[in-house]
Amino acid sequence: MIKKVKPIKYPSICSESALEFYIEHKNINEFYFFVFGLAFKANDFQSEIYKRLAELHDEEKEKDYYTEQSKKESKELIMMKKHKDVFQEIIYVRHVENYITYISGIMHQIFVAKPYTLRSSEHITIQEALSQESIENLVLYVAEKKVSELSYLSLIELNKFFLDRFGLPLAISDDLQQLLVAIEVRNLAVHNRSNMNSRYTTRLKISEQNIGKKRIIEYDELKELSLLLFKCVKSLDKEIKDKFKIKGIRSKK
Repeated sequence: MIKKVKPIKYPSICSESALEFYIEHKNINEFYFFVFGLAFKANDFQSEIYKRLAELHDEEKEKDYYTEQSKKESKELIMMKKHKDVFQEIIYVRHVENYITYISGIMHQIFVAKPYTLRSSEHITIQEALSQESIENLVLYVAEKKVSELSYLSLIELNKFFLDRFGLPLAISDDLQQLLVAIEVRNLAVHNRSNMNSRYTTRLKISEQNIGKKRIIEYDELKELSLLLFKCVKSLDKEIKDKFKIKGIRSKK
């Protein structure tokens, strides 16, 4: 049985990007436990029905039959166990992508709130500038363009950008290393069906003997990822909100 973790206490006030992250983070976790819960409830229901049937019959043969049936797992639980690895892989990927979306969102918020952070040696064409109806629209256009460009960076490159441009790291050193692993696991799942390849083993510095093997995501790893991403977003969002005076939004309980 999958043990449900203690509910996470989300911040009461945060940036718009963080609020969207928290809502999705909560939804992903709730969906995970909901699906597993259905399978176990179906199994418990089946077991209880057969136990009751056993109690209703006096003949030993029928009583023994229903008693044995009550010990068998339901087809729902069997299917859940069979496809557990695929399901947990999907949940893992959704968690990582939710985090990546937060990073893009909070960068956009910073650029729009503090346009000076967009200053660089890069240029836009006169046509691009004149196509915007106002300075505000121009800032939005450049901010979106910049976020789109940065979305192709690796986590290490993105962390360097945050340090150079915003004076803040994405996370403390130990957490950053765990984030790097999470993104590599996500990439492996999305691009190679979670089959370990030389790129994966090289980047994470693990034995090449793992090449070709399936990268299985266990429940404990999924739980740790959920807590890690929450911790990193909560910490970074507070620092950004305080430093750049990003408008806070009160989350609904």
